[in-house]
Amino acid sequence: MSEPFDPAAPFYAWSEDLSGTARGTLLRSEPLSERELIRGAARGWRVLYVSLGSTGAKVAVSGLVLLPKAEAPEGGWAVVSYAVGTTGITAIAAPSLDPHATVLGYPAWTTIPSFLQAEYAVVLSDQEGRGTAGPHPYLHGPMLAANQIDAVRAGRELTSELSPIWVAMGASEGGQSTLFAAAVATATAPELDYRGAVAECAPVEWSTLVGDMTDTARILLPLVLHAYTYHDPSIKVEEHLNDDGLALWKAWCTSRLAEPGEVLDTFMPMLGKPLFRFAPGETSHAEAAARVFADIDLSALEASRGRFDRPVLLTEGAVDEYCVPGTVRRYAEDLRAAGSDVEYHCYDANHMDLPYRSLADTLPFVRRITGRMPLESLLEGNWGRGVNAGDDERPHNGASLAVR
Repeated sequence: MSEPFDPAAPFYAWSEDLSGTARGTLLRSEPLSERELIRGAARGWRVLYVSLGSTGAKVAVSGLVLLPKAEAPEGGWAVVSYAVGTTGITAIAAPSLDPHATVLGYPAWTTIPSFLQAEYAVVLSDQEGRGTAGPHPYLHGPMLAANQIDAVRAGRELTSELSPIWVAMGASEGGQSTLFAAAVATATAPELDYRGAVAECAPVEWSTLVGDMTDTARILLPLVLHAYTYHDPSIKVEEHLNDDGLALWKAWCTSRLAEPGEVLDTFMPMLGKPLFRFAPGETSHAEAAARVFADIDLSALEASRGRFDRPVLLTEGAVDEYCVPGTVRRYAEDLRAAGSDVEYHCYDANHMDLPYRSLADTLPFVRRITGRMPLESLLEGNWGRGVNAGDDERPHNGASLAVR
């Protein structure tokens, strides 16, 4: 487990006991400057609120609240609670600290400007240990879910312009957060009106992912080990890594994935190289990885395959280099077998392109479950539909969006 570190700035610091404070309580807020606002937002705030941490204790968590450029309707705007993909485990990896941060050249917010333009309010949780004192418990599902749900509560305390109607949405690690949130949202926050979820390129089958990692995806290996330390403290990340792996782990513990940051700069010269220590007789990274993960029950990192009580939209890319193609399809089939209302689409897209390729489906889905008709003016060009689970398995091409 990474050593503790301090909050990113005074705004994120909180030392008072929160055990008697209700989840979702707003602790403090500050308005975003015009320069900090992302496209589509008229106003925004950085917030600090109460949620649950990985230990089950109440902690301070930071995030953002963004309002669209329109007059709020009667009852307020419906809310998209968005969870971003992997940004890191350090305080400086908090999306709220740098709303315009890019990851691999892509905005961390992906297609959220389009949802603001469609007149949704947006809340985002940095999630425990990013912004606030860390480290961030990577992939810790119950914590991720609690932080994503409680961000809606905090946003509604901040402004009456947010309605109780809300949708969970996220990509990559944020997709995993969204699935964990979807499993408990109604029961956790019955005072809200949870309508459903959109989970994009979510890592839903970790035993497959670690056994079939591309060279590019190896950048996440130290983080996956770190994630499991919250379920089994006997796991020591450093014991399994070679010199290159240790250098990458140090970068994760001191920097962030977003540019500028040390993680990518450290990893690129290692691309294609093994990151694990070899045991006697081992000659490949694959052999070492199989040994390391053989005794680790990665199911602790995976979302429920039971029945969800609200509709769920799942998307994946046919050429995803981080999440093995086909894993989300199997997950969709399992959810359907359990009685969930699931819509699934596959696109000819990689991991980072997927949210832009899928917007022709995700925006209408959100508008439908929140009781609003699709906003055709936001969709440009001839959009290809994805394929539903059980239909033609060939991915259908989607076009790039102007929101990139």
